[in-house]
Amino acid sequence: MLEQAVDLAFGVFHLDIEKCTLALLLHVLPQYLHNRLQSEELVEPQASALAKLCAYCVFAALEFQNNSAPGSRKRSRRDKESELRSVLSVFTVLFQDLEGLCPTNKLLRTAPET
Repeated sequence: MLEQAVDLAFGVFHLDIEKCTLALLLHVLPQYLHNRLQSEELVEPQASALAKLCAYCVFAALEFQNNSAPGSRKRSRRDKESELRSVLSVFTVLFQDLEGLCPTNKLLRTAPET
C-alpha cells in the first residue's frame, strides 16, 4: 500500500517534476527533519518511502532537465559526475541532522535488552 502511495505521488509530481522536487527537498523534507513533533512520525517504513520518493524525484527532474534542454549536446562523463556530486551534496546537507534526531537501527539492536 505504501509503495502504491509513493508511485501515485511520483506520478502526480510529473505534472511539474522540477517544481515538485524542489518543493519536496526545500520545504517538506526539512520540515520533517527539523521539527521534533513531525520527525517522530518519520519512522520505518515511512522514512524509507520518503527517501525513495526523494531519490526518484531527483533522478526524474535531472533526466527531464537534460532531455528538454534545446540544442543539448551529449554530456561528458565529467558533466554527469559533477551533477551527481551536486545532488549528493544536497542530500548530505538535508540528512546530516537526521542522526541527532533518531538513533540508527544498529544502535537500536545493540542496546541492552531489559
